[in-house]
Amino acid sequence: VDAFRFVPEWRMDDLMISYAPEGGSVGPHMDLYDVFILQAKGHRRWQINSKPVAKDNQVEGTPLRIQKDFVAEEEWLLAPGDIIYIPPGVSHYGVATDDCMSYSIGFRATSHNDLVNDFMGFITQNLDPGLVYRDADLTMQQHANEITDDAMQRISNIFKSYLDPQHPQLKRWFGRFMSDPKTDISQDDIETVDSLSDLESMMAEYNGTLCRNPASRFAFSRNNHQAMLFVDGEDYEVSINFAETLCDQRQINIDAIKHIMSSHEQDLLIALYNQGSLYIADEED
Repeated sequence: VDAFRFVPEWRMDDLMISYAPEGGSVGPHMDLYDVFILQAKGHRRWQINSKPVAKDNQVEGTPLRIQKDFVAEEEWLLAPGDIIYIPPGVSHYGVATDDCMSYSIGFRATSHNDLVNDFMGFITQNLDPGLVYRDADLTMQQHANEITDDAMQRISNIFKSYLDPQHPQLKRWFGRFMSDPKTDISQDDIETVDSLSDLESMMAEYNGTLCRNPASRFAFSRNNHQAMLFVDGEDYEVSINFAETLCDQRQINIDAIKHIMSSHEQDLLIALYNQGSLYIADEED
């Protein structure tokens, strides 16, 4: 997946490996994310159609949005090493022409519905319950049950304070949202450490390298002269150098990073290891 870092890595969703015998296929379907399909073994014929899919053309009860009728606009026969890119909303139909294996590298294309709902949940989770609708400027109205333009303006003002595109919590929320792995990455059998020297000793014992957990999600954003580091749905205030060094490569150069770490960042590195976001890969890995 590192070959696809021309797309921001925080958008990475998953790598799926699929096998199919001759004639094998899941059927024509459409996805709502960006995907690159790498042909690893054998051959697969891909057909696409970029037109919108009518709701009555989808097979009921299939999470893959499989279609009843499909007419190809273009097609290609992929051989080992070939790659096809399928944008969101483009119907595609792959059929194996012999025993084959394909790698699908998918990138999140989160719906507006999920973005808005999650952001609203984030910024309202700790709201003061004393903040209530008020109408101290209320004037006498002719009809007691009329919802007036004045009332709607008060509601509009409330919403503007939370739906502001420049909301001060927007960056923090988005980093947490995109770095949330949506799955449990905890490891029960991990041997915890208390200090950087303990971690280095363990690395030496296993002749291993400190790496980011493949299931973990790392990202950062600049915040003036500091950085907000996002790891598995949480955020941490760190230096830009520390964030860059931790996020740039899956293998962490411990000698390079320990010379730029503050004591706070050193504690954070140990905490990330103890929670499983970092791990020691031995030579076999």
